[in-house]
Parts: sequence; C-alpha cells; structure tokens
Amino acid sequence: MTVSALKRVSIGAALLVALSAFLLIAGWNIATPGLYYDELLFVDAALGGPNGIFKHISFGSLPVMLMPYIGALKAWLYYPVFQLFGVSAVSVRWPVVLIGALTLWFNYRVALHAFSRPVALAFVAMAAVEPSTLFHTRLDWGPTTLMMLFRSLLLLSAVLWIKTREPKYLVAALAVVVAGVFDKLNFLWLCPAVALALVVVYPRQLIDFCRQHSKFSGAMAAVTVLLGTGLLTYMRTNVPLDSEIGNFDWQQRWNEVWSLARYTLSGTGVYAVTTTALDTVAIATPHLQILTLALLAAAGLAARYYRSFDWQMTAFFAIFIMVVLTGIFATRQATGPHHLATLAPLWLLLLAISLGQPFADSRRQPVLMALAALVVVAVCVSSLRVDLRNLQGFANTPSARWDPATTALTVEISRHEGMAVVTTDWGSGSIISALLNGERQVLDYWPHFTGPLDAGLDVVYRNLLASGTALFVLPAAGTGAFPDNRDNFFATASERNWQLQLLSTINGNDGTALYELYSVRPASP
Repeated sequence: MTVSALKRVSIGAALLVALSAFLLIAGWNIATPGLYYDELLFVDAALGGPNGIFKHISFGSLPVMLMPYIGALKAWLYYPVFQLFGVSAVSVRWPVVLIGALTLWFNYRVALHAFSRPVALAFVAMAAVEPSTLFHTRLDWGPTTLMMLFRSLLLLSAVLWIKTREPKYLVAALAVVVAGVFDKLNFLWLCPAVALALVVVYPRQLIDFCRQHSKFSGAMAAVTVLLGTGLLTYMRTNVPLDSEIGNFDWQQRWNEVWSLARYTLSGTGVYAVTTTALDTVAIATPHLQILTLALLAAAGLAARYYRSFDWQMTAFFAIFIMVVLTGIFATRQATGPHHLATLAPLWLLLLAISLGQPFADSRRQPVLMALAALVVVAVCVSSLRVDLRNLQGFANTPSARWDPATTALTVEISRHEGMAVVTTDWGSGSIISALLNGERQVLDYWPHFTGPLDAGLDVVYRNLLASGTALFVLPAAGTGAFPDNRDNFFATASERNWQLQLLSTINGNDGTALYELYSVRPASP
C-alpha cells in the first residue's frame, strides 16, 4: 500500500470512528427521555392532519406552515417514514439522528475547504461527541436539527464561493436560505451573519465579482429583494415580535444570554430542562475548565504560526458567530438553550483552526503536534463524560414533561374505543395524538381551562358530550404546566353536573402520579 493510499485509509477510518461515536451516543436508549411537545409538533401534519394540530397555513390537504414561524418541511420529510413505520420514539428520533450525522459530515467539509484536513479532522472529532449538538439533535428540541443542517450547507456554500468565485455557490446559498427560513424563522439570524462576514472580510473579492458578473449580481439582488419583501410582509401580519427597544432591559438580557451560553457550552442545557436532577453545575464545571484551557492552548499555537495562519477565513467565522449571537441577544423571545444551540458546535471550529495548524505547517514540530493532539483528546474525553451523565439522567430522573408516562397513558386510552380525547393541560395533546398515530380524535382544549368557561366555550362542551362519553386527560395534583387548569376543570364539571369516573392514574418514572384519565358524561336528564 502506497503512502497516499494509507493516508486515505487513515482519514476514512478517523471519519468512520467519529460518525460511529455520534450515532452510538445519540442512538443509545433512544426512547429516553419520553417524547416531548417540540419534537412532535410536526407529527399531526405528517399523518395528514387528522386532528388539525399545528395547522397555521395549508393548501387543501397540504400543510405549509405549522406555526407562524415554523414551516412544514419536517412534516413532508417524515410522511413516508410514518407511512412505513408508524409513530414511535424510534421512528421520530432516528431520522433526526441520521440528519445529525449528515450535518457532521458537512461540518467536516466546511472545515476541509476553509482550512485544511488536520483542522477538519480535529473539528469533526470534537464535534462528534459535543453534548449540545448531540442531544439537541437526538431530542430535536426547538426544533433545531434541520436548522443545523442548513446552517452547515450555507457555510459550505459561502466557503466554496470564497475559494472559487463561482456563481453557482451563491445560487446554492440562496436556495439554502429559502429552505432554512421556511423550516424555521430563526434561520434569519444566520443570513445577515454570513453576508456581513463576507462584506467585512472579503470586500474586494465581492466588488470584483459584481463587476465581472454584473447581470448575475443584479438578478441575485433582485431575487433577494423580492424574497425579503415577501418575507417582511408575511412577518408583519403573522409573527408578533417584541420591538419595544426603548423598554429593553439590557442588563437582564445580558444575564439571560450569559446563562444560556454557559449551559450550552457546558453541554448541560438539554439535561437541565429534561431532568429533575440538580447537579448540572457539577457536571459542567470540569468540561468548562477543559474548554477554557483548550482555548488558551489554541491561542498559543495560533500565535506560534501567525505567519502561515489564515486569519481572513478565521475572521469570517468569528464575525459570523458574533453577529448570530447579537441577533439572539436582540431577540427577547430567545430564552432557551435551543436558541444558543443555533451555533453548536461552531465554537469548536475556532478551537480546531489553531489545533490543526501544527499538523498543516511544513515544519511539523513534534512537541506542538503532540500538544494539539492532547487538547483534542482532552476535549473529547470531557465531552464524553457529560454525554454519559446526560444519558444516565434521561433514564433515571426525567422531568414531568419528558417522562415516558405519556406512552403508558396512550396505551390506557387505546382501551377505551370510540370516544374523543380531551386534554386539559399544555403539552400533552400533540404527544397523545402522535402516539395514537392520529387514529383517535384528540381535542387539545387546554386553553379553555385556564379560567372559567364563557358562554361560547360552554356550547363546545355541550356539543362534545351530547353524543355520550368523552375521555378527559388531567394533570395529577401538583403537576402540569398550568396547575390551575385541574381545579378549573373540576369547578366546570361541578357547575354543569358532569358525571366523572376516574378510569386510571398514570405514574411517572419515579412512581409519582402524573396523569389522570376520566370518563365524562353529560348531566342525567
């Protein structure tokens, strides 16, 4: 075997190990924690919309927008999956895990074309086990998985244009932007970030390109303006964003974003919201310390190779990250770790750029190469520690909203055929509908019980019960996203003389009651 062939085999083996590690960890005990609201909001549309859950805009039977800021792309992709396999934790989660593996591959291509193969290999090794990337993909909380894929494709298109100046890569970038924004409006954070990074770092190249391809540039500008105008028109009437800049509490917002950044960088953001465990700080501390030391080591390596270092491309990615962070900061509604995960795992790319330089440099100093390899190994080991603790937490201490008890609840509902199912608390309706494969009428009526029923809503329930019995799903006492809904339900039932029968109580992972299933009949004549 020649040296070049051996090198190709080694590179292929390294990529295979990274992808295998990602798939193994992301797919481990895939059904835990239980399925959650965010990752199931597309399911009803993918099943053909039997219950009309999350159906903002549609053309006939074709769903277009699930929510004002979330398109139906994921529903379209999953339609054949559910036709073949039905709805389960496996059929919901494994496709996004595979999309995550594809994203990892494209992340490798981004780093390869932007810098060098050593940088790309260091990046993909660390990214494969990075906790925020891995578990936001596995659980698709947000959802974020398709956004991460489109982000990688957008960056790859930008990098290839920087390297080649070929117009087709700008067309590809525009197509990715359209798909990304349609998937979820949050993708708008990324669009000005790429544009501004190009303008700041590569202004001369942009000017020369526009002169050489004036007709193409004009057409691209016209299409961009047209699409932007259409999008802004849609947003003004459909997306109520908070624009009260004068009342913006900058200090509070800084504290919020800093907290989100800390959870995201530590890899415990998903863990903190999906479990009831309180030791996230203990988990995060060693990981953050190692990342800090790694960044310091990388800075030293970068300084050593400052003459051969590609500062322009590095600046492009740094500006991109900073502009995205600014967009997140300015969006007051961005309050969850899944919003910061928009950048996962790009901070590791900045680390890999410096770590890969000693291997790419012709001088190849053994000490620096060994130091760089040690840093990569340390980051990977630290990430794996967080990964394993996250998996343990998912299995042992899920929060009520992520508890697999909902699966047991749907089994119990299936025993009572022919009755509509009414949910009285946020978050359970879409899960129940999904796990029943859209084969039962599920009425997600939880907003009706946030206060007393008015006359109009009262008609809804009289019509519902006119034909007989309905099944009502209640949060157990002391649980639920809106605990008052339970009391309001019983008050409503008492006022209208509904006949209630407790059919079953569903316990959570720790043995405490999470759900109650009632049969409800109208008052006796």
